[in-house]
Parts: sequence; C-alpha cells; structure tokens
Amino acid sequence: MLYSALSQNDSRLNYQIAKAARMDSYDMRAIALLTTFFLPGTFVATFFSAGVFSFGGQNAGQSTASNSMVSKTPMMVYWAITIPLTVVVVSSWVLWSRMHRRRDHAADVEAGEEGAVKIERAKTM
Repeated sequence: MLYSALSQNDSRLNYQIAKAARMDSYDMRAIALLTTFFLPGTFVATFFSAGVFSFGGQNAGQSTASNSMVSKTPMMVYWAITIPLTVVVVSSWVLWSRMHRRRDHAADVEAGEEGAVKIERAKTM
C-alpha cells in the first residue's frame, strides 16, 4: 500500500517536471527564433562596418578597385543582402527544427510512448 502511494506521488511529480520542461522548451524555441531572425542583419552590418568596403563619399581618396564597392545607396545593398540571407537562415532553422521533432516523435513511437504524449496533449488543450 505504501509502495503504491509513493509510486503515484512519484508519477505526479515526474509529470509536473515534464510539463515544466516542455514549457521551458517552448520559451527556448522562441528565443532561438528571435535570435535567428536578427543574426543575418547584425552580421551584414558588422561586415560592412569593418572598413573593407567604401560607399561613395566615405574614404573616397583611399579606396582602390580591389577593396571597395561604390554605391549611391548603401542601405539598398544592405537590404539586398540581409533579406535573402535572413530568409535562408530562418528557413534552415525551421527545417532543422521540424527534422528533429519528427525524429523525436519516431523515437517516442518506437518506445511506445505515443499514447502518453497524446493523452498529455489532450489534457493541455
């Protein structure tokens, strides 16, 4: 009788820990997506500010053809590089995330835990 009560208490505690871990996982995914969204723009801005490129009036007397890029609109160049790079990075993150989710689901099915996951999802909805 005591063993059964302790086992039930442990099961409830494990369920609460799993639920908290799942919520933490959602928060971490949101932070990762937000970081992934801003990473390409930050990289491009840092790369352009390194002094490798010269846009028009900046360092015009010091630039040579091999290390400068002349453009009337540096912001157009920035956006032309940043937007496609952001799309590629965010798409890669989404595909990677889906691939790992499918792999984890397949592992749950193999372990026979699919029913427990469905019951837990039904309780949370």
